[in-house]
Amino acid sequence: MNYYGKGSRILSLASVLAMVCYGLLARLLLHRYDRLFDAGYTSLDVSLCGKTMQYFIWWGAGLAGWLFIGSADSDSRRHRAGIWGMLQCILAWVLADPAASLGRMNDGFGIMLILFAPLATLPSFAAALIIGKMQNSCKSPQSYFRSRLYCFLVILTFMVTTISSFLCAEIMASGKTPHLTDSERRDTKIEQRGGN
Repeated sequence: MNYYGKGSRILSLASVLAMVCYGLLARLLLHRYDRLFDAGYTSLDVSLCGKTMQYFIWWGAGLAGWLFIGSADSDSRRHRAGIWGMLQCILAWVLADPAASLGRMNDGFGIMLILFAPLATLPSFAAALIIGKMQNSCKSPQSYFRSRLYCFLVILTFMVTTISSFLCAEIMASGKTPHLTDSERRDTKIEQRGGN
């Protein structure tokens, strides 16, 4: 029992850290995409990367939250719900800009997602809160350990999907030459002549 209790606490902390890392990863990928776009790689198709972040805002964080919130103690459930609610709303706002930019949502929907990201994630958090509170308090420590493990794996799955879709798009774009403007072409020709 003690082993599962400690393991559950470690996995809870790992899940919170994974959420923070996902937000940092999203900002890093957006920065890298901006640099590649400025370099002329306009054909870099990272829409799946942005869509994955969008799906995490809509329902992925709620699914992980449901697995995180459940606890035998009602006070612990309240604390867990408060921690997860703050984390989910903040992360939704952090992920909204990369999700809209990388998901190629250049319309009103993308702007609405950026402005109202916490409201977009609120239904999934409400569902996680209701289901988490309805969970049977007589569950064994092993079941809570498994819940925390699944919570961590859900976040990890979204992170891996986001990274792999971005890397696939980057690999596909690396085989193509960047799109250069006329002035950049002239500068390149001048540099080539100067080298000769």
